[in-house]
Formats: sequence, structure tokens, C-alpha cells
Amino acid sequence: IPVLFTSDYNAENLRAIEDLKDSIPVVDTLSKPFSEEKFKKRVLKFREDILTKRIAELKIPLKVDGRHEHFSSRDIVCICTAEKGEGAESNNKIVFFTNHKPITLCDFSFKKIAEWNLPSNPFRQIHKSYFVNTENILGHDREHVEVEFFDEKNSKVRKKLPISDNYKRNIP
Repeated sequence: IPVLFTSDYNAENLRAIEDLKDSIPVVDTLSKPFSEEKFKKRVLKFREDILTKRIAELKIPLKVDGRHEHFSSRDIVCICTAEKGEGAESNNKIVFFTNHKPITLCDFSFKKIAEWNLPSNPFRQIHKSYFVNTENILGHDREHVEVEFFDEKNSKVRKKLPISDNYKRNIP
């Protein structure tokens, strides 16, 4: 959640706010005292930052091995349904990244992606088994999108993911 702090101008407050910037993607400050006009200008600038420049920095909470971790939306390439075991239905998903090996999400529904409430959601479903981050699509034709990510061996690979007829309209 983006945060705009208003506080007295002092070094301790500014250090504390700077420390928060690692865990909260959009943080800004407005030092007291301030005029109504200065407040309005800062709020408008802050809103612009949220909607434009810093949107890709949003952190997405994912439960990994029983603990919540936050990942940058721009680092996620795609989310794929894990292969089903013998006779078992799988609701597990594999998340592939631009910068490290994949992780497995247990009992994760694609519907949860909508719950991330990203102001400009770059994730699009292209197949019943695939969601892709449109910011990480290298190219596409009518049948496939091409992406690049790290595999289980921590090697960078390029892969073509199928686009189902039902989801062709989701590709920009």
C-alpha cells in the first residue's frame, strides 16, 4: 500500500521513512509545517507516482513454504499450473522469474491474482494453465507468447507458451 508521511522535519524521522522504502514500494514525505497548496501539489505528485513511474515496483505477497514473501511484480514472468500427479487434481502453481529459479505455490488459484489489486495489472491469462506478465513478453504470434525465465537449475531459458483461442484478446 503506498504511503505518504507527514511529519516534523528531523533526521530521525527521515531515516525511519527511508528505511521503510525497502519494504513499501511507494513512499513519500511531506514535512510540517506545510500550506494547503503545498499539500495539494504533493498529493497530486504522489498519485502520479503511484499510477505511473513506480507501479512496476509493487510487491506481491506469495506464501512460500508456509511463510509470506514479497516479490516485485516486474520480476514475475509467468505463473503456470503445476503438472498433476497420478489421478490427482493439482491447484499448485509454479512462478517463473526474471532473476532466480522458480517457486511452487501450493493450493493457489488463478483467481487470487485479481486479489492483488494492482492499479494497472500486467498479468493476463493466455491459457487455462498460464498467466503471463505482459511486461515480460519478448514476442508473440497468434498461437504463442515467447518469454524468458530461470528454470529449476537456475539457468535462463526461452520458452513459447500456448495461447488458447479463448484468451487471444488478452494479448496486447
